[in-house]
Amino acid sequence: MWRQVFLAALLLGCGEALAAASGSSPATAIVLPGATNEMNGVMAEDAYISQHYPGWQQGSQSTVMQNGKDYDQIQLSGPGGKTQAIYFDIAAWFGKM
Repeated sequence: MWRQVFLAALLLGCGEALAAASGSSPATAIVLPGATNEMNGVMAEDAYISQHYPGWQQGSQSTVMQNGKDYDQIQLSGPGGKTQAIYFDIAAWFGKM
């Protein structure tokens, strides 16, 4: 239960930032401002994907560095074999426990 409450608060707190970012490239990477460490950062990524890509499955995940900044790149597969990569800006929480 606490996990759902935490994730809902996290996503509500960053709605404005999420609206401005498409996540289709590192330049438009999604920022999850409430994420402060790797545990809640990964949970927030999962919640974002569940909310914005219902029915899609997560595939591979990799950390990508571009212009000295770290990003998570997550491959998604959706209906009809459609695939898409989504990027998250992880600078605020990557490597923090």
